[in-house]
Amino acid sequence: MGGGPVEGSALRPRPARSALSRALATLLGLMAGASCVAIGLWLVPHLRARRVRHDSISLARRPRVADWRGAEERT
Repeated sequence: MGGGPVEGSALRPRPARSALSRALATLLGLMAGASCVAIGLWLVPHLRARRVRHDSISLARRPRVADWRGAEERT
């Protein structure tokens, strides 16, 4: 019974990737990460601006307490 790896098993060493393919894979990963960061940096301020705009509209429609007090004093 031999102690070496069996022929056709998963223990067979894989052929090493070339430096060019490794560099291309690294570059592709970096570009994908950078695009995700760029989309996030662009999207977050837009979402915040939309939320602030809704708050300002609802605050503008709601009468202030000072306006109610002034109306009571006028009548």
